Amino acid sequence: MSYKLFFQTFIFSYLLITISCGIFETDKKEEVYQNTIYANVFLQNEEEGYTQELLAINYDNPNQFQILANAGQYFSSIRVSSNSNMLIYGDATHTGNVPQFVKYDLNSNQRTLLHIQNFNIPLFGEGSVGVVWNKESTGFYYTNEQSGFDPSNATLFYDIENERGELVKVVSEKSIIPIGLLGSDTLIVSSNEFDTLAHYTMTLSGEYIKRIDNPCLEYINTNGLIKRGVLHKAWNDSLKLFTGYYINESSFEGFKIIVTDMNGTVCNEFTEGLYYNHSPRWLKTGEIIFTEQRGFSEISNTQLKLLDPITGKVTPFFGVEQFPEVIGVGTADQ
Repeated sequence: MSYKLFFQTFIFSYLLITISCGIFETDKKEEVYQNTIYANVFLQNEEEGYTQELLAINYDNPNQFQILANAGQYFSSIRVSSNSNMLIYGDATHTGNVPQFVKYDLNSNQRTLLHIQNFNIPLFGEGSVGVVWNKESTGFYYTNEQSGFDPSNATLFYDIENERGELVKVVSEKSIIPIGLLGSDTLIVSSNEFDTLAHYTMTLSGEYIKRIDNPCLEYINTNGLIKRGVLHKAWNDSLKLFTGYYINESSFEGFKIIVTDMNGTVCNEFTEGLYYNHSPRWLKTGEIIFTEQRGFSEISNTQLKLLDPITGKVTPFFGVEQFPEVIGVGTADQ
């Protein structure tokens, strides 16, 4: 074999090995940390009072974190895509009080304000509390009370790649909030379409399948105010469990974290109800991360905490001890 032929064979073999092993940088997904939690925090600012930042926090060592973005005036809840490559959150920096959805690509560290391409309409939403990603991470279901459709209360699917909003359900003067996906083809929603706020399974095209009869999730509503109920629910499809924050004004002043299954066979309350514990989300470990708010202000004296639903143990995760400039913590997701 000639030297030239030997060299060409060697290079070709090396390329095959490196490509198949994913050695090239283009084939690797760069992660901030091996196990990352994303959170929004409030920082003291002399001119504006406070600013908000998007943080990537190391789950294994919360003293390690990075600031990914400054959201300025308003920054709503974070929702991480099913493949962990993207974040969706609401930002009202450019729009005033109504947040516009932002996509944060964790591979390129690029932020994109989302629009509905066909109409050139900014993708507004009620924060991102009702965002549910599909399994393929090609888009998400959401409720948009200022969607540009008529009537205005609309449940839609947003196609990330094609910048297209597809109408799933419109109910005049009513609201349908996506909670999660059961499998890959069934939505779990809360809805007041039938006058009473309740929970249902629904097809991806917006047809109701059945009502979820779970006494733990029932609401007591007095003069339009919820006196008892579970809000900001999150569904874990692997565990087949809900979490949410539980209000019961007749029993305790604050909010508890609750875990329940589909039919109420499991119904466990956690935390004492002394403080405003809210915005729980499931972690990959099976734990729940939530925001504990101790002060009257919605941003003062807050921190992220972890709940082990098996043991009931609650441990501090992130707050002023890890980041002295923090005056409050919003929400987190993984």
